[in-house]
Amino acid sequence: MKSFLIAAAATLAAMPTLAADPLYEEGFSGRLGAMFSTADTRLRVDAGNGALGTTITLEDNLGYTKDKTLPMFDATWRINPRHRIELGYANLSRDAQKTITGEIRFGDTVFPVNTNVNSKFDSEVWRLTYGWSFYREGGNELSLLLGLHVTGFETKLEGAGGRLVETSDYTVPLPTIGLQGSWAFDPQWRVGGWVQVFSLKYNDYDGSLINGALTAEYRINRNFAVGAGYSVYDYNLEVNKSRSRAKFEYQFAGPVLYLNAGF
Repeated sequence: MKSFLIAAAATLAAMPTLAADPLYEEGFSGRLGAMFSTADTRLRVDAGNGALGTTITLEDNLGYTKDKTLPMFDATWRINPRHRIELGYANLSRDAQKTITGEIRFGDTVFPVNTNVNSKFDSEVWRLTYGWSFYREGGNELSLLLGLHVTGFETKLEGAGGRLVETSDYTVPLPTIGLQGSWAFDPQWRVGGWVQVFSLKYNDYDGSLINGALTAEYRINRNFAVGAGYSVYDYNLEVNKSRSRAKFEYQFAGPVLYLNAGF
């Protein structure tokens, strides 16, 4: 999927120019949609004394379902045809109950075999992006993206009638760089794609993030469009603070339907 998104962005950059009016020249627009996501989540939370925690797969070890529909929201302020600010938000919250078949060491708490564990995992993603359209002609556009992803991970495990409880809460700010392209092949139809990446050691965080999407959009009129696409969030992160260490391998991806309105 990572290679597919990068290849798609490169393909958009190479597409020929066709005359078509852009949907938005400047002003504010908002996109409200739903994502039919499939998630895979592996995590490990170490003890405060440095002892390694158990690497657990939420879907296998704790009984989480992979599939869930979640709302998504994006807002764009296009300052002028070549410069814009974007704000995006997505929230994936899940919970589960399962009698575990192996011991789990999570933070400073040990959950023994055959413990009935109630758990929840919430992830909240805020995305702030500046876009500079270095190519823009006839409704076609190619932009450089500079942004900040702020993702909150909250995990709670509770067992033995509430006698065993452990909560882990991390907020991870990650700077990103990316590329966006769109192609209006007639006045009503536009296809597009974007990808933003992070891959380096940054303060207490080490690892990678890939966030991207491919979309096709039908323009109803000057102010409204409907669209469909496919979106991916892919994290591979290690958090190394003084008394708090954790590792997340987390991906959720799936098709998206949305309404875009601009004024």
